[in-house]
Amino acid sequence: MQERAAKLIAFLKEIEKFKTVERRNWTINPKRRESDADHSWHLCTLILLMEKELKEKVDILHSLKLALTHDLVEIYAGDEMHFSKNKERARTEEEKAARKLSEQLPEDLGKQIYDLWQEYEDNATREAKLINALDKLAPVLSDLPVDGKTHKEQHVTYDMVLKDKKPHIESNKEHEILIEIYRQVLSEFEKIME
Repeated sequence: MQERAAKLIAFLKEIEKFKTVERRNWTINPKRRESDADHSWHLCTLILLMEKELKEKVDILHSLKLALTHDLVEIYAGDEMHFSKNKERARTEEEKAARKLSEQLPEDLGKQIYDLWQEYEDNATREAKLINALDKLAPVLSDLPVDGKTHKEQHVTYDMVLKDKKPHIESNKEHEILIEIYRQVLSEFEKIME
């Protein structure tokens, strides 16, 4: 028990680094960009707000686990903006990072963390599709209060965003609330990107 507790404490200390992984998105504080921890919190909040509409279709607890762990690999692999990401290189780096993270935990928990990351990456389950859709919506949603500053700075247009989001909308049609949120966010985003 002492060894297990020590590993858990060491892991929790290690993932403090998650709070320092900077993303491209600006926050409403003009001096600060979003961190990976900010982003994961935002995803979990989205799930909680939609829980009533989603609970019949997805496992909410499992969805929260995916949201909390999907980007932990960026502690070692770093974060790149979705539109500029070298997907093949990122996948290789993230795979190494997922293994490195999982090896720091007791075997059962390490496997759980790795399996959650893999499930998110494979995008095969209903929960993974939901989290992927929310993950791709979050940067646009976060950019609304700052008038599209992040996307404008990165030369990402409304048309690029719309094309990128369509597969996530298509794979989540049964979640009416998610589709409506996407519709309203993209409509507002289009206006600020004109």
